[in-house]
Amino acid sequence: MKITIDRVRRVAELARLDLAPGEEALLTGQLNAILEYMDQLGELDTTGVEPTSHVLPLTNVMREDVVGACLSNAETLANAPDADQGHFAVPKILE
Repeated sequence: MKITIDRVRRVAELARLDLAPGEEALLTGQLNAILEYMDQLGELDTTGVEPTSHVLPLTNVMREDVVGACLSNAETLANAPDADQGHFAVPKILE
């Protein structure tokens, strides 16, 4: 698939990019080079190769979800600039 300068202009328009004429030609060449490289990769024999997202095996290390000590309501509101009926009071932003 060949990228044309018209296609680059259309994508730039959709992305709201203001490209100079020299940039349009440069991007057209660069995008075509990327597609040619992808075609080369497509020629490789990958049968028996498992799809991977990372070169190393990764596992998440999870800790136990244990309830710990927490602040009381009074301690939580102690440094609040303003509190009302046990809650943080904030300026109204909607009418």
